[in-house]
Amino acid sequence: MKRILAFLMILIILSCSFSAAAFDANQNINTTLMFYENNIKEVKESDEILSLKMTKKAKFLTFTPMTTSECDFEDISSLSEFIIGNVSCGNTKVKNFDGVDMAKKLADFQKNDGSFCDNLSENFYAMIALDMYGQKYDRESAFDYILSKQLENGSFSNDIELTALAIITMSDRVMKDMDIINSVNKAITFLNENQLADGGFENASGEDNAVTLSLVISALSSVGADPKDERWRGILDSTEKFKNKDGSYRLLSDGEEKYDQKATSKMLMALNDAKNLKSSYKQVGIYTIYSPMKNTISQMVMLVLIFVTIFVTSIIVTKKRKLG
Repeated sequence: MKRILAFLMILIILSCSFSAAAFDANQNINTTLMFYENNIKEVKESDEILSLKMTKKAKFLTFTPMTTSECDFEDISSLSEFIIGNVSCGNTKVKNFDGVDMAKKLADFQKNDGSFCDNLSENFYAMIALDMYGQKYDRESAFDYILSKQLENGSFSNDIELTALAIITMSDRVMKDMDIINSVNKAITFLNENQLADGGFENASGEDNAVTLSLVISALSSVGADPKDERWRGILDSTEKFKNKDGSYRLLSDGEEKYDQKATSKMLMALNDAKNLKSSYKQVGIYTIYSPMKNTISQMVMLVLIFVTIFVTSIIVTKKRKLG
């Protein structure tokens, strides 16, 4: 019965509403690209590189990811950013930069309990970076560590951003692992219960923040939960309150109307994710070796098996009740 309930949870996560709002992600992506074309010449930050690369329309920009001379080999965040930025640019030889195996350097931070450090955010980005590159590490214990940090209310540290990052990190396991399915379902319920009336979300400081909102959109999209579903109270429309007239985004809705690098890159990533119903982190690097068509077919097969399992089980239960 628990397995059947878990299967049902998958269906809830993946289900999409037919009453979806007419939010045009493409139009918003294009206006943000116009901002970059008119104002930015070079992009260096890893998430911004990935966000723009995912549009496949930013050929007018120069991408310069972190170099080894800029990377702190003893810092998890720095190594993660190095790997994410370089893999996003197609630089898949991060093992041999200046004779240093950068991916292994990051993987070697993993402890016996599966964690990389005490900071949950750094743990999530380390796993994302290693997965993008395809570096071997103890994924099972890493996921066990994540699950051990989830609170009863479904959150991670009662924090919207950390909870969203946890979902993104676990998203490629959502069709394979019952514990992950349960965890993601609880995390999504927490996000839904803590959404503001206007569709936004408050960060740990109590601010209705563009980065927080974008992370939630990316998290939902990463597990195929369409943000346009009416359950999410116009979450995509809520992005408009952070948008500047030039197509960039500001951090706070009532803040000064000027380009904020982190808000703009995270929002662009969220729009890409909402458009594709996948995480941008899971569409580059090692993930590109898998055929999208094969992935789609395997998911369809999985859903058919789920429906058949539920149908057969319901027949068996009904027969047993009649016999009893």
